Amino acid sequence: MRIIFLLISLLLCIAFSQEQDESIDPNTLIDYKPKWPIIVHPLLDKENLKNDENVRNTSEIIIEGYRVQVLVTRHTQSADSIRTVLSDKIDEDVYITYEVPYYKIRVGNCVDRKQAEELQLKLRDLGYSAAWIIRTRVKAPELIREF
Repeated sequence: MRIIFLLISLLLCIAFSQEQDESIDPNTLIDYKPKWPIIVHPLLDKENLKNDENVRNTSEIIIEGYRVQVLVTRHTQSADSIRTVLSDKIDEDVYITYEVPYYKIRVGNCVDRKQAEELQLKLRDLGYSAAWIIRTRVKAPELIREF
């Protein structure tokens, strides 16, 4: 009886198994070059960047700059609600950065410290008295993007 059951099982496995053709012609594949962000140091010569093909084709340019951090929380709902409120109150980009286990709400893309200080004062006037300036990588403003 066991032998008959094993034979039937084996026949069913063979009958319903499928063969797949896994051969791929590498000549037919299209390999797109990714458009990674270019990180630009403020002290670099901008004339050299004008002629660089990688810089002209990139989706965004990132530089060293400042943001103002408003809040640190462990709860994603709190971070999302603060970002929504801030986006309505202020005409700056608002970011949520996750560094385990905290969500950090940061505002702005300031190129220099003076801009960050002005933004900090504006946020303090809106009621965020604990806002502080942090140094980080930011999106380059349009003036730097257009070479």
